[in-house]
Amino acid sequence: MEYQSSLSSKVIEWIHNVQYEDIPFEALHEAKRALLDTIGIGIAGQLTQVSTIAHNFVLSQYGSSDYHHSAKLWCSNNKSVSMCGAALANAWIIDSIDMHDTGHYTKGHAGCALIPSLLSCIHIYEKNNENKKLNGKEFLTTLIVGYEIAYRAGHSLHVTVPDIHSSGSWASLGCSAMLCRLLKLSYDSTAHALGIAEYYGPRSQIMRCVNYPTMLKDGLGQGALVGISSALLGELGFTGSPAVTMTKVDDNKVLFDIWNSLGKEYRINIVHVYKYHACCYWAQPSLNAIDKIKQKYPNVTFMNNTISSIDIYTFFEATHLLQTVPKTSDQVQYSISFSTAAALIYGRIGPKLLNAINDQKIINLMEKIHIHIDPQLGPTFMLGVRDQISTTDNKNISAMTSNASTIIITLCDGSQYDSGLSFVKWDKIAGEKEPSDEELIEKYMWLCKEAGVEDQQAIEQLKDICMQDMENIEDMNILQDILADLDCTNSYKYQTT
Repeated sequence: MEYQSSLSSKVIEWIHNVQYEDIPFEALHEAKRALLDTIGIGIAGQLTQVSTIAHNFVLSQYGSSDYHHSAKLWCSNNKSVSMCGAALANAWIIDSIDMHDTGHYTKGHAGCALIPSLLSCIHIYEKNNENKKLNGKEFLTTLIVGYEIAYRAGHSLHVTVPDIHSSGSWASLGCSAMLCRLLKLSYDSTAHALGIAEYYGPRSQIMRCVNYPTMLKDGLGQGALVGISSALLGELGFTGSPAVTMTKVDDNKVLFDIWNSLGKEYRINIVHVYKYHACCYWAQPSLNAIDKIKQKYPNVTFMNNTISSIDIYTFFEATHLLQTVPKTSDQVQYSISFSTAAALIYGRIGPKLLNAINDQKIINLMEKIHIHIDPQLGPTFMLGVRDQISTTDNKNISAMTSNASTIIITLCDGSQYDSGLSFVKWDKIAGEKEPSDEELIEKYMWLCKEAGVEDQQAIEQLKDICMQDMENIEDMNILQDILADLDCTNSYKYQTT
């Protein structure tokens, strides 16, 4: 393709040529953790109305009679649809539970689109590799390709545009890169596919969904669909414009720095973090602040009839989160007042609590919550402290660094309880302790329990595939087979029948 820079050529070469043995152990292990975490969230997503809508939609619109171009829907009684349909539906469902992994500097999420997309590509890999099965090592290597491309594309996008775009707008490039690799596309076809993915990727300005929370969420279903489609189109000879985020690097020092570290610096190890609660990342510092108050003052009882006010001091973007009583689970996940009240009363915000929209205890406590902008939490807050990657990006160097909150609870007797400045739990870049393997396994097990999964053998098998046996697996079909047959007794389809 014309207009490719020398650096973008190296990016395409890396997509196709990097091998399992080239990747550091730490990056491989983080990809395993991300896989398990995302699978757990996808299982929990079956509790949402989105799961039923997604399944019904793709079953009617994205069927496939061709084995190589088919994939399975998770928790669907073993139903198959097209690759595009499976990637779209499974990513939609994961995105319906705002508990998926997050990448600093991207202002969003990658695994939600990457993992269902990669699972949708297992059959087509056989077609293009003489019926050879996709093994665990290649699966893991390809997943890391997706993360590394997606995280750089997300950072690059936000360097070149003034507003915050949804994760689907840039995760699509990571999804495309993975399938380009598995299809063994030529250099030109890969360049076209990436250009198609960037061009067709959803623009979806995220503040629109923050201000009006709906099922659109972070655009990741559409990002997965576009990513898979772009590679398939590239294979057929469909042409695309050069991906701006990759090809304008010679004229932009920031973009050059972002992409020049590919293969030398693994962002999955540096910027990749996990969520403890099922709500927007911007609300999570306030939930951690509540937890800190409980820990600091274990002998104080915080109840609605003893509390006079709860004042939250946080950064500007977080004040745009919903402050009125939510009417849907999507509004709950983009609410700062509801989630803070729920955390004080019940603790951890999980899938079941997302449907507690009529809980009068939470609603009553919300009336005492007041949200304030903390002027110190501006774009230069902690500037440089978290500068842990190779970049000269002064605009986005503090991406998410202002994501902090202080809560002061005032009781009716006038006594006050101050959380101190709090960051997102598990956010290693913020100085918080990152989750151990055991903690992520516990989260996965908890999500399976919330979803009502009774097949303990399947739960354990999924965990072992991700965390222990990956490199020894000869056919990764086993992963989507287990997921497709998994039954969630608390799923939305059972709630409505």
